[in-house]
Amino acid sequence: MQWIDTPSVDRFIRILFLAAHPSDAARLRLGAELRNIHERLRLSRERDQFLLESREAVRPVDITQAIFDVRPKFVHFSGHGTKHGELCFESETGTVQTVPINALSRIFSLVADQVQCVLLNACYTDDQARAIAQHIKFVIGMSNSIGDEAAIVFSTGFYKALGANQSIEKAYHFGCAEIELQNIPEHLTPVLYANSEKKTRVKFTFILKGTLDDLDGERLQAILQHLRILSGDVTLTLHKVEEGSIKITFKGSDEGLKRIEYLFKEGELSEIFDLPIQNVIHAESLT
Repeated sequence: MQWIDTPSVDRFIRILFLAAHPSDAARLRLGAELRNIHERLRLSRERDQFLLESREAVRPVDITQAIFDVRPKFVHFSGHGTKHGELCFESETGTVQTVPINALSRIFSLVADQVQCVLLNACYTDDQARAIAQHIKFVIGMSNSIGDEAAIVFSTGFYKALGANQSIEKAYHFGCAEIELQNIPEHLTPVLYANSEKKTRVKFTFILKGTLDDLDGERLQAILQHLRILSGDVTLTLHKVEEGSIKITFKGSDEGLKRIEYLFKEGELSEIFDLPIQNVIHAESLT
């Protein structure tokens, strides 16, 4: 289905929307999500650059054919995911058929010269996103289950930002912000992985005043997300948490660490979520 028509296909930023809604899975509002994306792009400043095409009731065999036909820069999957990280497509009879993580990752390794971004808008897609990110520059997955409303709001915010000529990284952050603006408590669920093979990876430790009793899982994830924004490093990950005040070690890019160190030394980053920062230590470089 072609939603945005322009005379020259070469200038398109092509988006392939893949939807799977097996009959034996919970109902999702996939049509509403597709409609919202179409509307955001149609109203956007850069509307003439985008071509949105969709494939629905997608079976595993349909994935590569859709990629061959559309030649997309963005691939968006909307549907269900399992707690094991597998995406749920449809079988020949319309019921759930999962696809192994490594199989889908291999498909994207073969189109890495074409696809720039993959968005997996389904529950528990973090492991699948990590696997695909070995080959594709930008991949967005969901670190946990995500409700229908939050998934739709994230997509709407993401494509609204793309249509305003924002970068993929900023579009991701706008999508998360849209969830928070709607007062939906799932704005930390989407996770962006950026292929950073050429960047030096480092470990660094935040020493915060307080005890581990001050740090629950939600607060820790909020700190991680906040530091991703401050450092500009969306690949930043949590390495370990230790006692002795609070010691939180992260893995990230050397460039991101330098931004964090600068903010700390200049006094612009003195606390994080009401926990005073006592020091930032450059732990070690990673190979």
